[in-house]
Amino acid sequence: MNELMVRLESQMRALKLKGMIRYYREFSERAAQGKLQYKEYLSLLLEEELRGKTEGSIKTKIHKARFPFVKTLEAFDFSFQPGLGEKEILKLSSLDLIDMCTKFLSILLALILNLWFSFFQIYLNQPLI
Repeated sequence: MNELMVRLESQMRALKLKGMIRYYREFSERAAQGKLQYKEYLSLLLEEELRGKTEGSIKTKIHKARFPFVKTLEAFDFSFQPGLGEKEILKLSSLDLIDMCTKFLSILLALILNLWFSFFQIYLNQPLI
């Protein structure tokens, strides 16, 4: 291992970048072969680090919550309670509803602003802007 790699690993350990330590050799080899550009290489390293930190944070929070066991929607037995629609529950868990509501509210806001400007143009009998 050359001096630069030793220094890089030491710096990553000091910064507690475990995900980068785990993957930087593989990604740097791919970059050296010309398969990755510098920005792609850096993005992949940061993505792995972020993924690792997010997973660690979730595990820590679950541990601190002292749940007796962890249950996910994917592991839920929908046959136990047939009144629950599996497709509907899984669709709601994807948060598509929030995206739909956001689009609806932005359209509604545009309509309200349009009506507001029209009202003031008529009321003041002159353009507002």
